[in-house]
Amino acid sequence: MNGPTWKFWLWRGEDWFFGPIVALCGAGAIFFFCLAIAIAVKAHSWYPQECCSENDCRPVPCEELYEQDDGGIKYNDLTFGDRIFSKEKIKPSQDRYCHVCIGLQAGTPYCVFVMQGS
Repeated sequence: MNGPTWKFWLWRGEDWFFGPIVALCGAGAIFFFCLAIAIAVKAHSWYPQECCSENDCRPVPCEELYEQDDGGIKYNDLTFGDRIFSKEKIKPSQDRYCHVCIGLQAGTPYCVFVMQGS
């Protein structure tokens, strides 16, 4: 038999495959894919239904949110321009980030999430 005879090489017909490395790479790719999906799902899992229809909410830098004189919050959305969230639409963030929920079709401001004490 020609070619390497180490146990970690697998023979498949006419080709040699580096068995454990291929298996580890495949397992690693699956792990990181599942991790990315889990993070995305967790981020949307705590948004209330009235604020988010699975794609209206996103984290934003808290420095981009400006408190208004009436207690509301202004956010300059790159697509729709200035969006004003009334006091009723301000909610506490469930993580350490600020988030805005803006309708993707018309730019309707649904909710803004700010860190406690911000």
